[in-house]
Amino acid sequence: MKLAFVDTSAFYAFLDGTDRFHEKAKDLMFSAEKEKWHLFTTSFVLHETWALTQARLGWEAVEDWLGSFYSFYSFYLIFFLLLLLCK
Repeated sequence: MKLAFVDTSAFYAFLDGTDRFHEKAKDLMFSAEKEKWHLFTTSFVLHETWALTQARLGWEAVEDWLGSFYSFYSFYLIFFLLLLLCK
């Protein structure tokens, strides 16, 4: 099973059809879904992606992204604050 960290640039490229890395991001996300990769991201990345997407693509794009994020992908969300408190 593959493991991958997903950052803001990957999420955004997947969402924005005009991004120069859109096709690669789309291919990787669909492969991850099909092959059931373990994908990791952070609360910081989610917030940054949310803000960037809303600013550039609008609120509807944010809603679409959040719907697909929770419906189709198996993500492990890392909350840095919780990790720091546990040390």
